Amino acid sequence: EFIKSNPSYFLDSYKATYSNEIIKTKIDELNHQFSKISESLSNNQKRGILNILKELFPVLEVAFSNNNTYYDTNKDINIDWYNEKRIASRFYFSRYFSFGILAGEISDHSFNKFIVSIHTLTTDQIVENLNLFIHKSSEERLLHKISNQSELYNWEVSKQIVLGLAAIGQHMNKNSREIFGFFRGPFSQAGRLITELLKKHISEPDQLSFSKQILESTKSFDFVMEISSWMRSGTSLEQKMYPVDHYIELAKILIARAKLESLNHPIFLTFPDHAPFLLSAWKETNPESLEAYMTDVFEKNPHTVLSLIQCFTPKIISGNGNPSILSDFKKENYEYLTNIIDSNLIIKSIHTAYSDEEMNQKPNMNTQWDGGQTDLNLISQYLFLDNDAMQKLFIPE
Repeated sequence: EFIKSNPSYFLDSYKATYSNEIIKTKIDELNHQFSKISESLSNNQKRGILNILKELFPVLEVAFSNNNTYYDTNKDINIDWYNEKRIASRFYFSRYFSFGILAGEISDHSFNKFIVSIHTLTTDQIVENLNLFIHKSSEERLLHKISNQSELYNWEVSKQIVLGLAAIGQHMNKNSREIFGFFRGPFSQAGRLITELLKKHISEPDQLSFSKQILESTKSFDFVMEISSWMRSGTSLEQKMYPVDHYIELAKILIARAKLESLNHPIFLTFPDHAPFLLSAWKETNPESLEAYMTDVFEKNPHTVLSLIQCFTPKIISGNGNPSILSDFKKENYEYLTNIIDSNLIIKSIHTAYSDEEMNQKPNMNTQWDGGQTDLNLISQYLFLDNDAMQKLFIPE
């Protein structure tokens, strides 16, 4: 009963999160509780119980044996405990004190049966099964279940799961919250999991073509971009999923989709959140085509230059469900934008869209603390940062 009622003593680390120092107060509490419970037992009986507890709950090595080198925060070990269905796994702990499946849990039997038969199912049937698991449990629990067993899946099983996740991921919750170690919402974590499953089978001959298929066929462009973002994660070549030439091939798919799905509208108007990456990738893959595209966009409607600059302006997340607001356009934002789109083309569009009086307005460069950003002030901030434009404008003191 003591174990059931006090899971933190048996599952949580005895080391501080950031300093990695031993939490002595927690160890003292546990020793005090154990002494009370075992006061009628002999020393041999106490030692025997402690040995059993340390075998069942390895985190207790720190508490009872002063083993400060114990790996209680090692992710791979915790996944092993999960896959072995050990009581030391926080996801199985409660099950050892229950005679049935707890509310909100995904049945191991049902899930394993699904995995075993997945090669016989159509994508629609896979989606139906995944949605059923979510209905009975939650998006987070399903993603966690798949992720923790991903090492066991062969390439064919992984492909089937990826197809299912690609179909349902677009509908998942985007709100970030820390559940089961997930620090982003299920929408983002589904994208991460798809990439994880693909990356585990990087040596398969059809792996790249299958990745292309996912980017081409997944209905939601927002979710495709989330998957693509995870595919591009990593700061070094060793951490990257693909070499540069493969990323170029994938980028071309995204650019083509963005142009197609934008119909006759500029892609930065249709997909403003993704515009910096899409335009940057376009510049790298075909700079002449991008220049011709932007020239045509501005000739048709020079006022779209404001929307372009907005795409490269940082946003302030206000929280509480309120929409984000634009912050200030800084030097680094100017450099990022003009490294992709020729500044002369932007300036020409501004001159066409705005009057001399509007362009000569002195910019407020700190709107976050003084009144908030406006469309005209954003244009003025851009002009202020463009040296060539400033030489042609008179801004009164």
